[in-house]
Amino acid sequence: MQMPEKGQLSLSQFTFTIYKTQVGIAVLSIAREVGQYAGRDSWISILIGWLITMVFSLLIIHIMKKHPDKTLFDILPIYFGKWLGGAFTLVWAAYGLYASFSTFYATLFLIQVWILPNTPTFSLYVLFLIPVYMLCRHGIIAIGHYSDFVYLFCSWMPMLLLFSVHDAHWLNLLPIAAEGWLPIITAVQSTITPFLGFEMAFILYPYLQDKKQATKGVLIANTLSMMVYLLVIILANIIFSDKEIQTWIWPTLALLKPIQFAFLERLEILFLSFYTIIQLMTVIPYLYLALRGLTQLTRKSAYHPLLLFIVAAIAVSSLFVDMTNERIERFLDWLSHAGLVMAFGFVAFLWTVSQLRHLIQRRRAM
Repeated sequence: MQMPEKGQLSLSQFTFTIYKTQVGIAVLSIAREVGQYAGRDSWISILIGWLITMVFSLLIIHIMKKHPDKTLFDILPIYFGKWLGGAFTLVWAAYGLYASFSTFYATLFLIQVWILPNTPTFSLYVLFLIPVYMLCRHGIIAIGHYSDFVYLFCSWMPMLLLFSVHDAHWLNLLPIAAEGWLPIITAVQSTITPFLGFEMAFILYPYLQDKKQATKGVLIANTLSMMVYLLVIILANIIFSDKEIQTWIWPTLALLKPIQFAFLERLEILFLSFYTIIQLMTVIPYLYLALRGLTQLTRKSAYHPLLLFIVAAIAVSSLFVDMTNERIERFLDWLSHAGLVMAFGFVAFLWTVSQLRHLIQRRRAM
């Protein structure tokens, strides 16, 4: 399959692809993960995490402006040569695969535990791998259209959480920074996983129709993610005590438990059913990123056979890997550490190299 032509993503598709890649499985547990360090001041850690993410997002855009028609995998050999550039490409492809796999496993685990406990794991994997396969097969443009659909189709979901406000105790948020700033700063690292996904700009940028809008796109995407996380964390803190938040594995779903309508019970089941659509928007872009990297290494324009092999491997793995809460949390914890290295550490490193390269070229031209 040929790679799609560049310059075909609208600003909304560029923005929502990044936004929906970010808002994945982490939003269900963010109140607990950040709260274990910052407590009631978790919302401040989210704001700091958002600022840091914005800085690194802008670094990516600054790098890509120098290579408007190239993706990350095209510029790595330019900066590092064939062999070292190929090694970095392989590392990024492995990162994309791991992010995709771990998010997919976590998504299917939640579905099986909360919604379809009697459905065979293999059947469930095959069912959800079909849309993953189809969207990745049709490339970045199809993924962009899907991101638009997901945003519009699921835009009501954050507002649904507001029905839990009737049990709120707003004074729980006071006093601010009661334990000092050290716990707040320590908790910032826990915001790494929720904001992962901004690095997709490395792949999306050359497809953007109006590249002058890229900065606006990453600003909107990161801000939308931050607003969702703030909503979840503030609601959790004004409804639950610190100890209650830590007892829930998925505090966001716990927020929905008290909400009842005369015509509907177990609202968290309905919420999670729709949320699966959003979670797949984390799986698909990362898998596509991995495919682009592996395709670059193999020097082939067709990635359909490779995609088919990966999808089949995920399905077969369900027969041998027994998922548990502990294993899922371990996978996501590893993803957080990998994201810290790849999306933050490597971006800073690549930006530094690009600046040095530009400086050397200017001196040679003088």
